[in-house]
Amino acid sequence: MDDLLAWVSKRPDWQQDALRRLTEKRELAGNDLEELQQRIEQSNGLASSSPVTLHPLKKEHLRKEVATAPTTILGSIGPVRNVDRLAPDQNPLQFAINGITLVYGPNGSGKSGYCRLIKKLCRSLHDAPLRNNVYDAETKGPPEVAVAFKVAGEDSKREIVWRQPDSPPPELARISVFDSHAAGLYVDGDRNIEFLPYELDLLNRLALVMLDVEDRFNARERTLQAAVKTPLPTGYTIGTDVSTAVARLVTTSAIDQLPSEQALRDLAAWKGEDEERLAVLSQDLLSLA
Repeated sequence: MDDLLAWVSKRPDWQQDALRRLTEKRELAGNDLEELQQRIEQSNGLASSSPVTLHPLKKEHLRKEVATAPTTILGSIGPVRNVDRLAPDQNPLQFAINGITLVYGPNGSGKSGYCRLIKKLCRSLHDAPLRNNVYDAETKGPPEVAVAFKVAGEDSKREIVWRQPDSPPPELARISVFDSHAAGLYVDGDRNIEFLPYELDLLNRLALVMLDVEDRFNARERTLQAAVKTPLPTGYTIGTDVSTAVARLVTTSAIDQLPSEQALRDLAAWKGEDEERLAVLSQDLLSLA
């Protein structure tokens, strides 16, 4: 983790903030990408709607080191309420203290639902969102589950009721949950296939965020290019300030030689003498009718 933090400290501030966000959620979208895009624009001198407050990745944001922590043993999970279509009155799903617990059953019996619960409570590289019963018209409340576990060195087990979005007990983070969704793989220098560790997974997801941000800028570039290609108005008298400015916009490719925004606004400003001139021309036209 020290190597990761040293590398991160040399990255642009928006990437440091993106990594911090990725420690809190599996993927970034919506408002997260919008704020990152705004920060990139601001750092390059482009106008943006409002300043973005960044929080760079720190050691406390990373997964806690648990190698030397007391072992946590999961005893049971359940009863469950407001999770998928899991029956709220089922007996707890109990786990062997010493040995392997095999959970089996037909499709739709709730195996995956309990897996999502365990992944939410314990530590997993793959996020597992919990939802209510989509077939129930009435919202019953947030998902909740009773959990029993024991920490090595303690005389008795602990029993709690966890409710979303509360944070699970930190002791449960010492239990790793692995399934096919978390089975990231990579090939090391000796061409050995290894499971993707937490830090490399974090960097991999940062790369995906960078691609998403790039797509957003590409989309904005296409929009601006379409606007720039719009034909400018013609018909101005040759030699006037307006015709000269329009000619520079059409023929000049160097940005520093283009008229400034203020210069264009000054040319478009409607002055008192313009109003007087319009009144004279209108009167002349009426006299010709």
